[in-house]
Amino acid sequence: MKAFAFSLRWQVILLATLVLALMAAAFSWQQHERLTRDFDAQRAAVIERQAVLLKQLFADESARLQSLSGMLSNLPSLRRGLLEGNPSDLRAAFDVQWSELNLGTSVETVRFFDPTGHLLAAWGLELDAASLERLALQAGREEAPVQMLSCLGHCVFITAVPIVERGKHVGSIVLGSSLQDIILAFRSLAGAELAVLSPRSGAARPYLPALRAYLVSVSGDPRHAQMLQSLTEADRIAAEFQSTREGRHFRIHSISAPMPESRAGFLVIEDVTQQLDGIRAAINGNLIWGGSVLILAILVLYALLMPAMRRFRRMTQALPLLGQGHYARLRDAVPKSVGPIRDEVDELGRVATELADTLERLDGLTRS
Repeated sequence: MKAFAFSLRWQVILLATLVLALMAAAFSWQQHERLTRDFDAQRAAVIERQAVLLKQLFADESARLQSLSGMLSNLPSLRRGLLEGNPSDLRAAFDVQWSELNLGTSVETVRFFDPTGHLLAAWGLELDAASLERLALQAGREEAPVQMLSCLGHCVFITAVPIVERGKHVGSIVLGSSLQDIILAFRSLAGAELAVLSPRSGAARPYLPALRAYLVSVSGDPRHAQMLQSLTEADRIAAEFQSTREGRHFRIHSISAPMPESRAGFLVIEDVTQQLDGIRAAINGNLIWGGSVLILAILVLYALLMPAMRRFRRMTQALPLLGQGHYARLRDAVPKSVGPIRDEVDELGRVATELADTLERLDGLTRS
């Protein structure tokens, strides 16, 4: 079988190319892994900060509602109505306040309860009466404000505040506010969109199969609702989901409500296009740089090998002259050493010249 001829020059260049390509690929992979780890660590820190932020926003809203309830309970006419347990006095005293309170704040419902949990008067949204009664009784029993999140219709944050007169619980005020202020504050501070989830179905609530919950509302672009509906388990990345829409990349993760018994939850939708594009640009830059270095190295190697391989070729073409007895022509064909540095080709030329001299002498002896 005839051996396949492959130039030594190209063997060296191919081997060098393979080594350099593997090194460039290894460096790019290491860079990708490092950038991905940094991004994941950053995302974990962001998720933790957002959970703390949402909890703080609910705490601030609860403090605001407690402040409002304190202001209301200190109105003489309202306090007298609570102490006497007289619904008519309460309605007469608060009807004037309700319009201003409802228009000037996000308060959507107000309830007054006596110490036994009996409803004295109500304004605003109709909510689950049994849940509000239990909350009022709990506030009176613990003598401390308690909160809940009701998502029967749209979600309402409710705070029940006990009213104490001379160390005695005389009733409770229950205030409910829309989540709109919390959602807008979160959006402004976190730079992300917030969606509200509920396990309860509703006529206008789309179902999210990947999250096994119903979507109550979502801030920002209405198309976010469609994106959430289209999520599948294949979109999950660790604790998050990732979705791409119209060239934009989104990361979606859940945050539990500060009141676990509410069974409601929240989704944070964050545009991470800039971060992911930055990683991709860095990797592409590394690949372009590595490819450029590889091509340059091949060209330099080729340029360095060319003179030596040209001399080596001349040497291989001259060696058959030994067998033909053309010793003088061989000496002329052997490449001459150039410069102070000698290499293997120079050594081969020296050996070939000495061999030619020896063979020439032997030929002379045999003829004499």
